[in-house]
Amino acid sequence: MTMTARFQKTIQLAAEAFQHCLDLPFAVYLISEDGIFLQYNAEARSLFTLPPEPTFQDNITPFYLHPNDRVENLRQLQRTPRGQWLRNTTLDLKMGPVVKHVRDHSKAIWDEENNRIVGLLCLTVQMTKTDRYHRLFSDLPVGVFSFRIGVGLVHANPRFYEMHGYDSLDEIRYKQPADFMKNASNLKELTRKLSNEGKITDTYLENIRKDGTFFTASVSAKAMHDNDGSLIGFEGIVEDVSIADIYFKLVNEVPIGLFKVRFNDQGAHILIHCNQHFAQNRGAEQAEALIGMDLRDFHKSEADFHRFFTELIRKDEKGEFLTDYILEAFNGQGELRKYELYARLLKDAGGKASGLVGAERDVTDFWETKQQLEELTTDIGKVLHSYSSTLINSKHTMGAVVRSLVLEDEKIQKEAKLDYPGIMQKIASQISALERSITSVLEKNKTVAFFDAKIEEQLVYLMNLLKNSEERKVDTQKIALIRDGSIRIKELTREMGLGNFPRELTKKTGRQLNEILRLCSLVTLTHGVEAVLEMETGVNNLRSYILTRVKKREQLKKLDIYDLLLGVAKNMGEYAAQRNIELRMNIKEISNIYIQGYQEDLTRALLNIVHNAIKYSWSRKRPAKSFVKIEGRTDALWLYLDIENWGVAITPKELEDKLLFKVGYRGVNSQDRRRPGTGLGLYDAQKVIKKHRGKLSITSKPSLGNAEDDYSKPFKSNVIIQIPLIKQSL
Repeated sequence: MTMTARFQKTIQLAAEAFQHCLDLPFAVYLISEDGIFLQYNAEARSLFTLPPEPTFQDNITPFYLHPNDRVENLRQLQRTPRGQWLRNTTLDLKMGPVVKHVRDHSKAIWDEENNRIVGLLCLTVQMTKTDRYHRLFSDLPVGVFSFRIGVGLVHANPRFYEMHGYDSLDEIRYKQPADFMKNASNLKELTRKLSNEGKITDTYLENIRKDGTFFTASVSAKAMHDNDGSLIGFEGIVEDVSIADIYFKLVNEVPIGLFKVRFNDQGAHILIHCNQHFAQNRGAEQAEALIGMDLRDFHKSEADFHRFFTELIRKDEKGEFLTDYILEAFNGQGELRKYELYARLLKDAGGKASGLVGAERDVTDFWETKQQLEELTTDIGKVLHSYSSTLINSKHTMGAVVRSLVLEDEKIQKEAKLDYPGIMQKIASQISALERSITSVLEKNKTVAFFDAKIEEQLVYLMNLLKNSEERKVDTQKIALIRDGSIRIKELTREMGLGNFPRELTKKTGRQLNEILRLCSLVTLTHGVEAVLEMETGVNNLRSYILTRVKKREQLKKLDIYDLLLGVAKNMGEYAAQRNIELRMNIKEISNIYIQGYQEDLTRALLNIVHNAIKYSWSRKRPAKSFVKIEGRTDALWLYLDIENWGVAITPKELEDKLLFKVGYRGVNSQDRRRPGTGLGLYDAQKVIKKHRGKLSITSKPSLGNAEDDYSKPFKSNVIIQIPLIKQSL
């Protein structure tokens, strides 16, 4: 290889510096950035056995015992200020079969025009044995110390004083051993052991640093004696094992079994490491008792072992770990237990399976409880399904009876709904007519005593009860009182009809009583239908929620939220109409808007929220209607739904403390009209919305200017849902 223009330029750039160093009594040489010798003096020629003149073929790289040292040297020179030397780099160089230890001083030759290093000017000095000893002593990764009794620390390497937070040996020279220990009382025990046994090995101590902090130290030392055999001091090494100590404690204190297995040539699974918890899982007091055992012997059966190992291999072939695997194994005391296992296959350099590492926890009790819970959950689901069917049948039956009893003039025009005010007025009129008939009966009885005074007294009492029923504020209580009183009067008039009492009077009171009972039945059955409608959604949603944990997991898919809301509104339509509540939908803006979601979960959440909005709305006198408003809008990233109602207040404390989202919690004002509920609706709804990476929030404010603590007037409550959109291309 001849000198190229590139080499010539490097030599020119380094000429002044090279000439300045040429006569120094050690190896001086100039190399290119890729290691080609360009110039050198006699000492360098002798050190590297180079030809008298450069041939531009010899490269320094093969001389490095550790080639990465050259790479690191270049990297450090890149960071060294230009024109300055990188000093005292210790290198190990191969000179044939001999390794020589040298100290290297290097200076980068920069091509300023191209802003790059084009060569290195190097000065290399061979190290003496003393130099090598001091290098080894200084570079040891452990602290080396020597103490003399009565004198203190007489010698230590840099690692020792750096480990204890000091900058030099002079700072700690002549300090006593106790000055480095957290508990000075340990020194007495160490001195006793050194005197009696001559040495200590891997003794753990808490040592103290200059700044007062502590670290865990592993100390090994040997005693030093004079010619008479008296102890005069001790010397040894100390290692900072804080991280190892933390790991050791963590491995043994963590409540999970950790283990490592090696496969031998016979295919045995030999345990080579485990923590204390794993040992206890297998019935051993200490981990050492299990080391060397074949873990296959703990498996339930050979077939069970092969099933486990096949699954481990299958996971590895897919680049995965074995997770959540339920392994049945004996605990060393003959008891079969279930372990939840996480494991990874280990391989040698050739890619052959060589062992495995894993973690396990005993889930026997949990697993049995889980199975019982799943069985119980399934049973509850079946019971709720039965309840749901019963409610539907009851609703249809009561609805049919209502239709058979109601007259056309007792319905609201165009709605086919019961006219409550008209019915209550009819009942009041019938009570007045009955009172006149009963008065006639009592007058007739004064002329001819057809029944005794006891019956007369009961009739008077019952009629007063019917007349005073108007004082009852709640319709259900009023109707129950009228119905029960009418039934008792009917029984008494039947008794009167058995004698010679005029039959026309008893027939007349009978017709009036039958009409009152018909009207009461209409109201009661209609209330029953309302109650069923109110319970039906709650029972269905509760069943869906309970069965979520045992049914097949629903797949995430693209959902049209517009269609989903129309389905919810249709489902809630009958219940809303029965409560005289109008569902106002303002969702045109979200037509053809899509999200990624779980249809059944999201439908259940929306049903819960809309059902609550209807249930907790305050009613208004007909023909006026209450309303629940459902609005939808979007921006570039989010879908927003707002479900609004006017009615039961939510207190500021309930909103601030998020009490409505707690399991089983029902609002302090939610039972003002004995509204039934499970306390799961909003808890479940929030979980579902979070599952969709969304947010759910609630506001409740006075609607008519009333104070925040005045619950005698309706509050305007809003449930706001925010769910991320997906791209239309999806």
